[in-house]
Amino acid sequence: MQAGILSGGGSATNVCNVRSETPYYDAEDPVEDRPIPSIVLLPKFDALLLGYRDKTRVLSETHRKRVFRAAAQVEAVVLINGRVAATWRLDSGNRDLEFTVEPFARPSRASRNHLEDTFGPLATFLKRDTYSVRWI
Repeated sequence: MQAGILSGGGSATNVCNVRSETPYYDAEDPVEDRPIPSIVLLPKFDALLLGYRDKTRVLSETHRKRVFRAAAQVEAVVLINGRVAATWRLDSGNRDLEFTVEPFARPSRASRNHLEDTFGPLATFLKRDTYSVRWI
């Protein structure tokens, strides 16, 4: 849910409000009955990126260095339709929860809004009512 848009420093920040008791995963809901989401957030060092020798199934070779960083760091990524399309990170202060997204290409407005909404369940899990999304 988008509450407003703030600008600053060449990047946009969207502030979102989250109030939901719906669990992200529910043991009562069989996985087979759910559609595959078009946008998926993967954490740092996710097995999808580490478990396969051929990473080109999900990651373009041109973006490999943006995901696999120096000192053996593997960034958290956003999958859009099964392909790595951005990296993301979480910055949390005492009260503020901010997700920073670095897309590999300019996303459509619909994809951007959908991605911002995708952070909602994670914010709920972290017991935060609001969060912001900063695009760089």
